[in-house]
Amino acid sequence: MIKDAPELVKAYEANIRLHTGHSHPYGRQASVSPAAVMPAAHASEGGDIHGNHNSKIYHLPSCPGYTGMNPTSIVTFYTEAEAQHAGYRKAKNCP
Repeated sequence: MIKDAPELVKAYEANIRLHTGHSHPYGRQASVSPAAVMPAAHASEGGDIHGNHNSKIYHLPSCPGYTGMNPTSIVTFYTEAEAQHAGYRKAKNCP
Protein backbone atom coordinates (compact mmCIF):
# COMPACT_ATOMS: atom_id res chain seq x y z
CA MET A 1 0.00 0.00 0.00
CA ILE A 2 1.36 3.41 -0.96
CA LYS A 3 0.76 6.02 1.75
CA ASP A 4 3.32 8.81 1.37
CA ALA A 5 3.29 9.47 -2.39
CA PRO A 6 -0.06 10.90 -3.55
CA GLU A 7 1.27 11.74 -7.02
CA LEU A 8 2.41 8.15 -7.50
CA VAL A 9 -1.02 6.92 -6.41
CA LYS A 10 -2.65 9.20 -9.00
CA ALA A 11 -0.31 7.87 -11.70
CA TYR A 12 -1.20 4.27 -10.83
CA GLU A 13 -4.93 5.05 -10.78
CA ALA A 14 -4.72 6.75 -14.20
CA ASN A 15 -2.86 3.75 -15.63
CA ILE A 16 -5.43 1.30 -14.29
CA ARG A 17 -8.31 3.34 -15.70
CA LEU A 18 -6.57 3.56 -19.07
CA HIS A 19 -6.36 -0.23 -19.30
CA THR A 20 -9.89 -0.89 -18.03
CA GLY A 21 -11.39 -0.21 -21.48
CA HIS A 22 -9.51 -2.96 -23.25
CA SER A 23 -9.07 -5.51 -20.47
CA HIS A 24 -10.92 -8.79 -20.12
CA PRO A 25 -11.45 -10.81 -16.95
CA TYR A 26 -9.23 -13.85 -16.66
CA GLY A 27 -11.07 -17.14 -16.86
CA ARG A 28 -9.21 -20.42 -16.61
CA GLN A 29 -11.94 -22.35 -18.39
CA ALA A 30 -13.96 -21.16 -21.37
CA SER A 31 -17.13 -21.98 -19.43
CA VAL A 32 -16.34 -19.41 -16.72
CA SER A 33 -18.48 -16.34 -17.30
CA PRO A 34 -17.08 -12.86 -16.55
CA ALA A 35 -19.99 -12.30 -14.15
CA ALA A 36 -18.77 -15.27 -12.11
CA VAL A 37 -15.34 -13.67 -11.80
CA MET A 38 -16.60 -10.25 -10.70
CA PRO A 39 -18.57 -9.51 -7.54
CA ALA A 40 -22.35 -9.33 -8.07
CA ALA A 41 -22.38 -5.58 -7.38
CA HIS A 42 -20.40 -5.03 -10.60
CA ALA A 43 -22.26 -7.45 -12.87
CA SER A 44 -24.79 -6.00 -15.28
CA GLU A 45 -28.39 -7.22 -15.17
CA GLY A 46 -29.27 -9.60 -17.97
CA GLY A 47 -25.71 -10.04 -19.23
CA ASP A 48 -22.52 -8.25 -20.07
CA ILE A 49 -22.24 -4.95 -21.86
CA HIS A 50 -20.30 -5.35 -25.11
CA GLY A 51 -18.25 -2.57 -26.63
CA ASN A 52 -16.66 -2.53 -30.07
CA HIS A 53 -13.03 -1.53 -29.62
CA ASN A 54 -12.89 -0.17 -33.19
CA SER A 55 -15.94 2.10 -33.10
CA LYS A 56 -15.96 2.80 -29.33
CA ILE A 57 -19.71 2.03 -29.25
CA TYR A 58 -21.27 -0.26 -26.64
CA HIS A 59 -24.42 -2.40 -26.76
CA LEU A 60 -26.63 -3.61 -23.95
CA PRO A 61 -28.02 -7.16 -24.10
CA SER A 62 -31.39 -5.65 -25.10
CA CYS A 63 -29.92 -3.82 -28.12
CA PRO A 64 -30.65 -5.12 -31.65
CA GLY A 65 -26.95 -5.34 -32.61
CA TYR A 66 -25.78 -7.10 -29.44
CA THR A 67 -25.72 -10.67 -30.75
CA GLY A 68 -24.33 -9.75 -34.17
CA MET A 69 -21.09 -8.22 -32.92
CA ASN A 70 -17.79 -9.57 -34.22
CA PRO A 71 -16.29 -11.58 -31.32
CA THR A 72 -12.76 -10.38 -32.14
CA SER A 73 -13.71 -6.74 -31.58
CA ILE A 74 -15.73 -7.13 -28.35
CA VAL A 75 -14.65 -5.46 -25.12
CA THR A 76 -16.69 -6.49 -22.07
CA PHE A 77 -17.95 -4.02 -19.47
CA TYR A 78 -19.98 -4.63 -16.32
CA THR A 79 -21.70 -1.23 -16.15
CA GLU A 80 -22.58 1.53 -18.58
CA ALA A 81 -20.57 3.91 -16.40
CA GLU A 82 -17.48 1.72 -16.88
CA ALA A 83 -17.97 1.76 -20.67
CA GLN A 84 -18.49 5.53 -20.73
CA HIS A 85 -15.43 6.08 -18.53
CA ALA A 86 -13.40 4.10 -21.06
CA GLY A 87 -14.54 6.46 -23.83
CA TYR A 88 -17.37 4.40 -25.31
CA ARG A 89 -20.87 5.68 -26.16
CA LYS A 90 -24.16 3.77 -26.25
CA ALA A 91 -25.37 2.58 -29.66
CA LYS A 92 -28.10 4.82 -31.03
CA ASN A 93 -30.47 1.89 -31.58
CA CYS A 94 -30.29 0.81 -27.91
CA PRO A 95 -33.33 1.43 -25.73
